[in-house]
Amino acid sequence: MSTRRRVILFAGGGTGGHIFPNLAIAQRLRDLDDSLEARFIVSNRPLDAEILRKSSVPFTALSARPVSLKPWRWPGFALAWERSMASMQAELREYDVRVVIATGGFVSAPAVAAARREHLPVALVNLDAAPGKANRWLARQADALFSVHPIEGRPAARMIGMPLRREAVSDLSPQEARSALGLAPDRPMLLI
Repeated sequence: MSTRRRVILFAGGGTGGHIFPNLAIAQRLRDLDDSLEARFIVSNRPLDAEILRKSSVPFTALSARPVSLKPWRWPGFALAWERSMASMQAELREYDVRVVIATGGFVSAPAVAAARREHLPVALVNLDAAPGKANRWLARQADALFSVHPIEGRPAARMIGMPLRREAVSDLSPQEARSALGLAPDRPMLLI
């Protein structure tokens, strides 16, 4: 194992659906190489900060916004984009980031764009069955593409399972887990 600090930047936020898989990927990469340091780029929504504070992970909140079809929101989007790009380029240089891993969403777009400007490798982990606007754009920018579901028009995407944090995986069998929840152990369960 190398003792040299190697920083991986994880981009994705706005919902736990982007952040928790990034936490899972970071855990697994640290298992492979404990010299890796994870930093997170998330949205400035309060949920993102709450999740990462509980996980004791260093993060930066961007003012990035989703693209809007409403013309009166374009100036706000453009301003947030410029601020996010400046913040990202400073972050990439300050922490000597080696690679960016994005799970999509509007926060990932400026992170990936800044990484491309800095000539850093980018990996996209697509978690959705139908990739959103950001992921469709990000897929064209990424050096490596991983997906939980097949992506139409992207046959080179490497198929993976859903990244799950250790805390989210039980050692119990499905029957034991259903019993622990007070459910019939041999009946199928649908969680909605």
